[in-house]
Amino acid sequence: MIEAKLKVFKEYEPYLSSGNILIHHDFEECDDICKTSGAQKLLSVQKTVKSLKNSIPNDISLENILKMAADKILSRKYIRNICYGIDLKYDNGRIGTVHSHPYFCYYFGTVGKIRRVLAQETVEEISEDLGSEICKEILEHIKAQVQVRIEGEMYEALINISDDVVATLKIAIIASVIFSFSPVLGILYALYYIVVTFIMYVDINSKFWRNKVADDIFVRVREQRENILINISLLVKNRCKETTDDLGKLERQLSDWKQGISPTDHQYCEYP
Repeated sequence: MIEAKLKVFKEYEPYLSSGNILIHHDFEECDDICKTSGAQKLLSVQKTVKSLKNSIPNDISLENILKMAADKILSRKYIRNICYGIDLKYDNGRIGTVHSHPYFCYYFGTVGKIRRVLAQETVEEISEDLGSEICKEILEHIKAQVQVRIEGEMYEALINISDDVVATLKIAIIASVIFSFSPVLGILYALYYIVVTFIMYVDINSKFWRNKVADDIFVRVREQRENILINISLLVKNRCKETTDDLGKLERQLSDWKQGISPTDHQYCEYP
């Protein structure tokens, strides 16, 4: 059997350079083939897990992602656009958006209440958008890193896993962002309670009036931006580290399983 296998090896040596091919003789038992097949499948999964682990952004990449997301979502223009689109409701009635009919209000107390509602809903939507933007950029980073290492079906499988990981992270980030914006809302509420303006009337659905609310939010967010980003950064970095550690444990477990079923008299190529 050994001579026959050696003859086959020499004949097909140029095609056997991968080191992952086992020559099997008909008279041999199939245990080694089964073990080899199992070991190679585990090796493939182990490579996938390692690629996902290595694709999770490090602290420097995360800081860049947070900065880009904040620059986009916390800009004056973005906050104004969000404020324009808030579909206001007050006292069981619909006020609308800037695209609705004018909604004139003549009493400053009512204007103040509506202003607080608009500020809260705008800040909540900004929080969700910021969390979504951060997660989108993290996922794009993972996809770009994975694409370099893996192709074909394993790439698609890994992207699906990445989507699940980031979806879980997104929920936590949005909750953290909303919590981080609490001081902003507190300052705005205090401001709207204190400021009393004598007015003829205002159009709640005008861009002119909503710009004032949006600009108040922008100024307060700019003042709190550093603290907001610090809170988000700590959460995101901790979650990414936890995920990396979990994937590292899984990778080591897969390696142990692979070693446990590998045939003892054959060697296999380990990935770097």
